[in-house]
Amino acid sequence: MLSAGGGLPELHDEPNQYLFAAVLRPGNAPAKLGALGVLRRILQRVRGAFPRARLRVRLDGGYAAPEILDFLEDQPRLDYVVAMPATPS
Repeated sequence: MLSAGGGLPELHDEPNQYLFAAVLRPGNAPAKLGALGVLRRILQRVRGAFPRARLRVRLDGGYAAPEILDFLEDQPRLDYVVAMPATPS
């Protein structure tokens, strides 16, 4: 979820919250712009620190691009969840 104040990600179920990446882009840039590079670097660092951990990545619908989903599918010990908006009934 995004906070109302600064647009930073919040993990509401976690008592401690740490920002681990931020990417500044123009307001008209697609959400997925630069996401694959950030994911690669983050996963490499987290895997270096926790080599046997099973990881979970949560994406908003704007990041659900084929190249990103293919990349995540190919990662060992990684699950991912895509948050999609509800469809009107």
